[in-house]
Amino acid sequence: MILTIELSDQEASALEVRAACANLPLPRYLAELAGSTVSEPKSEPKSEPKSEPNAIPARRPKQSAYGLLAQYGPGPTAAEIDENRRQMFDGFGGSSA
Repeated sequence: MILTIELSDQEASALEVRAACANLPLPRYLAELAGSTVSEPKSEPKSEPKSEPNAIPARRPKQSAYGLLAQYGPGPTAAEIDENRRQMFDGFGGSSA
């Protein structure tokens, strides 16, 4: 089903910001938003635990950066780093004639 709604530019940009905060692309965010409001009727309402009025809502965990740079292979060894530093600072602080 395709549904078209009219939004002002301000409302559209607010939805884009909310999607970015949820780390979701806009179409997926809108689909989840629509799915959370449109649901089948429940036979028994569940009692929700009472929350504090100033409680921070739970957020989805952010995607881990573990393995983000794995495509570049293993990092340099300590010896390679030391050698690179020696080469970079070889003439640093020397007298200029």
